[in-house]
Amino acid sequence: MTEPGVAGTFADLLEVAQPGDYVFKWSTTPISYAIEELTEQVVNGHEEQAPSHVFTLCKFPEYSDEFFEMESVFIYGCRLLPASHYAKSPDRMLLCRRKGATEADIQKAIGAGLSALGRQYQVKEEVEIALNKLVPWHPFQKLRATYNELYCSGDLEWEWLNTAVPFTPAKNGGNLVPMACMLDAGTEYVMWCN
Repeated sequence: MTEPGVAGTFADLLEVAQPGDYVFKWSTTPISYAIEELTEQVVNGHEEQAPSHVFTLCKFPEYSDEFFEMESVFIYGCRLLPASHYAKSPDRMLLCRRKGATEADIQKAIGAGLSALGRQYQVKEEVEIALNKLVPWHPFQKLRATYNELYCSGDLEWEWLNTAVPFTPAKNGGNLVPMACMLDAGTEYVMWCN
């Protein structure tokens, strides 16, 4: 893992961002806090607070110089918004990218993300993740009954699935959580903000 730089603002972070980069978020909302607590892991001998959300950055230079963010959000589903949507966010964020990704990999990942737009968010995925953490012996541990891209880290995993640098699948066929994506060997840390 590389040591990330530190930015003062989200705008500073976007200055070094590239299309296909992804951003992990830590938030103070009750649902985010619950996700962070449920998915924290021991890293280098101490518990590390897990991010609660992740989104992907993309650009459409034919239309705008601005970055857009693709994400799966509870209630709204898979959506595309200008990245400035997060410009005033007080949340801690970490900009990352896939190690060794080629331009073709990035285009495949962004294309896969765009193909998911408009799909509804599946709460079932979140419930399965929580059950795996709280009750690991439950009989539904290996269920993946819905499209994997219908929650935030599942969307990220889906985007990179058919590239040369996919995320390592979750153990036991389960669903990847943001922390697993963040700790994936192919994730390169670029910059913190907030």
